[in-house]
Amino acid sequence: MRHRAFSVVELLVVIAVLAILLGLILPAIQSSREAARNVHCKNNLKQIGTACLQYESFHGMYPPGVNGSSTFNSFLATILPYLGEEALYESIDRNWRGTEPAVHEIQRRAMPKFMCPSENSKSPYEGARTSYAGNYSTGWQKYGPDGMFRALIDLPDDIYKGGPIRVQNVPDGLSNTVMVSEWLPIGYNKPRLRKVWEMPVPMERPEELDDFADYCAAIPPDPEFYGWRDNGGMGGTWIIGSYPDAKYNHVLTPNQPSCSHGGGPTSAYTAGSNHHQGINVVYADGHVKFIADAIARNVWRDLGSRGETGLRY
Repeated sequence: MRHRAFSVVELLVVIAVLAILLGLILPAIQSSREAARNVHCKNNLKQIGTACLQYESFHGMYPPGVNGSSTFNSFLATILPYLGEEALYESIDRNWRGTEPAVHEIQRRAMPKFMCPSENSKSPYEGARTSYAGNYSTGWQKYGPDGMFRALIDLPDDIYKGGPIRVQNVPDGLSNTVMVSEWLPIGYNKPRLRKVWEMPVPMERPEELDDFADYCAAIPPDPEFYGWRDNGGMGGTWIIGSYPDAKYNHVLTPNQPSCSHGGGPTSAYTAGSNHHQGINVVYADGHVKFIADAIARNVWRDLGSRGETGLRY
């Protein structure tokens, strides 16, 4: 019995059908994988939020954004014992002077709990990056440090006025105040959103906050081509409590640019993520929620404020 071979036309039809099937299946697989990564990311935030609440329960205050006057440990470093990382915390506490090789080694240590699995950009920076940052303000130049993280002690520098946050310092309610958010740490892809762009004209007066936000949000797709200066990235190392390393603010809504007045608290360090059209945040009561990029600016700022907006300290 003779078997008829496939004709060229039939072969092309089979290939076309397979290509169509792959075109349908691959996006579904990718979507499923991203959904799993998003769940993992939310779980990381949940653990961070729970650790902050355990710290508050034990110390009567939320973790400080800067742990003392002579060290610059971030809130992430402060909550390490509540994340099962007691030995690492003790090593930081024992060795921290800012120059010791032991500290430099810690700064290069990757912490999976501090990185969202959706983060797929490699970094030019040797430090251990973080996808999560603490909310310190809705716009420092106008509202002061009205977020959830301040210094452990009331330092004379205006940046650190007020001391740590306690439950009574959150009149808006813990369930209405964002504590920690995702952002896009320094990396190679999405450079417009991962870098902090130096403002060509300072707008640092309180009444200029919204003008500053509008100007920053409107920077071109390729800022360097138009003369904007790259002032570094965010989330370079989770151990440092400085503004671009572990603190963000609510000046601009998620996945918009970040801009600087030369560094310091008046800059815009903006939340962001690789998730589709939004970010994950954890509130001061520990619950995690997805926030859409399309959220209104005033609503986003309300969520970032403890309810003491308008008070400088």
